[in-house]
Amino acid sequence: SIAIGSDHAGYSLKSQIIKYLGEKYKLIDVQDFGTSSEEARVDYPDIASSVCGAILSGAADRGILLDGAGVASGIAANKFNGIRAGVVHDHF
Repeated sequence: SIAIGSDHAGYSLKSQIIKYLGEKYKLIDVQDFGTSSEEARVDYPDIASSVCGAILSGAADRGILLDGAGVASGIAANKFNGIRAGVVHDHF
């Protein structure tokens, strides 16, 4: 299973990823840890904490974090013992 979360700036891309995974990989369980819209302002460390918590508890095998800055969620995730986050992006 995959835990996924984003701040308000990453919401649109998160929605596209969830849709893609649901259509292409029907056997993968995708757990959405927020946010619920582009207008729902959240702090990326809170989302990172939720996603990392799901991985560390065994509720999810992997995680995807999205944020407006492009690196902030990875920094927050790497503060959790047992989590290794890498930044992956595309300028387009």
